[in-house]
Amino acid sequence: MATLSTLRAAVTTRLGTAVTSRLTDDKKTEALNRAGKKLIARYPIDDILTTTSVVFTNGSATLPATYKFHHKEKLYDERSNEGYTHVDLQRFDKGEAKAWTVDTDGTMKITGGESVTLTFRHAQTFTEMSDDSDDSGLPSEIDDLHSLYAAELVAFDAQLYDLYQSLKQERMNEQKFAITDLRRKQGAARENGFDRIFNSSFGNRPHKTYA
Repeated sequence: MATLSTLRAAVTTRLGTAVTSRLTDDKKTEALNRAGKKLIARYPIDDILTTTSVVFTNGSATLPATYKFHHKEKLYDERSNEGYTHVDLQRFDKGEAKAWTVDTDGTMKITGGESVTLTFRHAQTFTEMSDDSDDSGLPSEIDDLHSLYAAELVAFDAQLYDLYQSLKQERMNEQKFAITDLRRKQGAARENGFDRIFNSSFGNRPHKTYA
């Protein structure tokens, strides 16, 4: 993972001084934070997985604030190691013995109406950077991809469309190498159909997000 200072310098290099001389550090930081959020929402990155305890009362619980989208989440009882299957709200309570979903109000629900404490592994949100020493929290394998994405966003916002198209193409090429590095690091097919995720239109797989 890289610091904000390092990533901003990389954005400057990507865009060139003629462009960045007109940009404040705040603009680059904003672009890097936007790019970071887009990256973790689009790419399956194990480094952003976290585990927390969720207390259900009569089958309902508060959804952790850091949970924003589906990626390799797992809800289970540590004592019995029994897992709950995630289903869409429309399919909830339709006969699945142990299932969970997110209601329209953002509440987590489990079938059976139990009062129980469960363990929830999920992808967490991107933490915005503000200080030079703040790190992205993302794996080093995608540092280049992160700065490229940010530079692409800056170019688009500045209506530098030729530069934007060039950076976008470079970013799409770079993501192929980033994917390979992440596959090597994360073991490709460790769990939850990881191979299937990578092999199906990588980068275009939609994730349902929660505001």
